Amino acid sequence: MVFHFVDKDLKVQNLLAGMKRVKGAKTGENITEAMIPIIEGMISDKQLRFFIGDNATENGTAIRAILAHLCSHLKDPDSRRVRCLGHIINLTAKAFLFGHDADAFEEDSRTKKKLSKFEAIREL
Repeated sequence: MVFHFVDKDLKVQNLLAGMKRVKGAKTGENITEAMIPIIEGMISDKQLRFFIGDNATENGTAIRAILAHLCSHLKDPDSRRVRCLGHIINLTAKAFLFGHDADAFEEDSRTKKKLSKFEAIREL
């Protein structure tokens, strides 16, 4: 978990706050269980502002649960989630280049590469 913040001199700071192994499946509940102790040990609920994460459903679940636990006064915890722009651009580019099924396109490309190598070897 990384905290990004502006210090008293208005300088952007990045702090590796902690890394904790998530036990079991990568679910929102398990992520929450790993993150809450780190957050509670580092900052107060008044300092907690926004979360950045990719579009995975479990991230949304974890963020809502963390905010419900630490900032129960919030009416709309989803307003504190910021989507990762890099991930959005990547998904958009894949959709533009490969259509709706980017994974099938990539698999088809791999298969064609393997076949062309096999044919070249056969010719030798």
